[in-house]
Amino acid sequence: MNKKHGMTIVELLVGMFVIALVVYGIYNFTNNASRKATIASTKGMLRQEAQVILRAIERDVASSRVKVDEDLIDADKTEKFKSTLEFGAGSLKMEIPKTSDSVTRTLFDNVGTDGDSGAYDDVTYSWGGGILTRSGPDGTTTLGRHVKDIKKGSSDITYDGKVEIQIVTATIPIGLSNEIEHTENVIIAIRQLQNKMLESISDYKDSRNNKYWRQKIRDE
Repeated sequence: MNKKHGMTIVELLVGMFVIALVVYGIYNFTNNASRKATIASTKGMLRQEAQVILRAIERDVASSRVKVDEDLIDADKTEKFKSTLEFGAGSLKMEIPKTSDSVTRTLFDNVGTDGDSGAYDDVTYSWGGGILTRSGPDGTTTLGRHVKDIKKGSSDITYDGKVEIQIVTATIPIGLSNEIEHTENVIIAIRQLQNKMLESISDYKDSRNNKYWRQKIRDE
C-alpha cells in the first residue's frame, strides 16, 4: 500500500525562495524598463523646451543693437563695435529695434548718445526656480519651466559677428531621485554687426579687404 507524503518544511521554504527570486527578477526588470523610459521621455522634453527657447532668443539676439565704442577707435579712425548683450546672474538683457514702421531706426550710434533711444526696446530674459520669462514692450511671457541656466558659450563674439549661447534645462522626474539635465548650444550671427563689417567692400566674397572684418569684436 502506497503512502502519501506531504511537503516538508525544507521543500516549502525552497519553493518560497524560488518564487521570491522570480518575483524580484520581474520587479527589477519592469522597474528598470520604467526608469529608462522615464529618463528618455524627460530628456526629450528638456531638449524640446531648450530648442523652443533658443529659437526665441535667437530672433532677439540676431536683431540686437550694436554700438560704436568710442574708447576703442584706433589711430587710423577704424571704428570698433560692441553688442548690447548683457549676461548676468539669472538674466540676459539686450536692446532690439522697435517693430513700428513709424520709428526711424539708427542701427549704429555712439556710446552714450540718447538721440535715437526711442528706436529701440529693452528686452530681458530672466530665470529663477526653473521659470524663464521674457519681458519686453509687449509685456512678460513665460517661455519655459525647467531652465537651470543660460550663458555665453566658450568664446566671446567672434571676428565675423557671431556669439555662442548655451542653455541648460533640468528637472527631477517623479519617481527618481537624480536630476536630469540637457545642454543645448546655438551660434547666432548678429546681423547688424555683420552688415556694418561688410558695408565698406564692393565684393562681399572678398572679406579679407574689409577693415571691419579684420578687427577683434569685443562684447562687454
